[in-house]
Amino acid sequence: MLSAKKHKFKKIFSFLIYPLKKLNITPNQITFGSFLLSFLVFYFVLKYEFLTALILLVFTSLFDALDGFLARDIKRETKWGAYLDTITDRYVEFIILFSFFFVDIPKVVFSAEVWIALCIFGSLMTTYSKSAFSEKTNKKLESGFIERPERMILLMIGVYLASINLIYLSYFLILFALLTNLSALQRIIKSLKKIKN
Repeated sequence: MLSAKKHKFKKIFSFLIYPLKKLNITPNQITFGSFLLSFLVFYFVLKYEFLTALILLVFTSLFDALDGFLARDIKRETKWGAYLDTITDRYVEFIILFSFFFVDIPKVVFSAEVWIALCIFGSLMTTYSKSAFSEKTNKKLESGFIERPERMILLMIGVYLASINLIYLSYFLILFALLTNLSALQRIIKSLKKIKN
């Protein structure tokens, strides 16, 4: 959804990458910076300092959005960089979701660990269902309704809710698990229909 409208953020991104260009920071350095910041998010979640984790998560997400935009702007797009960015994205998402295993989250229907596992699975399957389609057909699958930008925004909301009350984090994990797995299912059904046709 947001990925399809990223052209609307062009002016904002152009403004944000201006100092990065002046400092000769490369897209891959931004990608690596996003990866390192995710460990700090992990650390502060473990410390129950959720607002600090949230601020760092905002910067993590911002770096993730800017690396590709900077690469296109300075005409330094490479397959190596695109691959690194995709792999790093998966690690960042996993590290943030994994941090919730170490928080004393109240049980709602099932234990928090079950919901976290479903969140991780849904997140990975949303991405894998798209790449599997591309691998088998050499075609690109259209966007789903919960993609990387939406998942990162949802994670920000989840971390913020944790700062208010951990029971809200429980409800968030249920919602995140449902949305990501439904998004993966949507892509799988769409892929099967396209392959059949």
